[in-house]
Amino acid sequence: MQPDLTEIQHGWEVYEPMGEAIGEVVEVQTDTIHVQTHGLFAKDLYIPATAIAEVEPNRVELNVPKNDLNGRGWENPPS
Repeated sequence: MQPDLTEIQHGWEVYEPMGEAIGEVVEVQTDTIHVQTHGLFAKDLYIPATAIAEVEPNRVELNVPKNDLNGRGWENPPS
């Protein structure tokens, strides 16, 4: 069952499965969330709803480990 993206708000923290914060929600779209990652090499990611494991107040948890976020094509906005 996919989470209801309408519950997600701008500014909520996004976490990977091991509990590490990876970024902050910038925008919620129809089937993706736009996330600005933390750190020196911050970047934008457009994470699909299928990669979201759980939504709680002020928190979005992914089902994809931090090390597996690169190379999935999520750096590009959905067309």
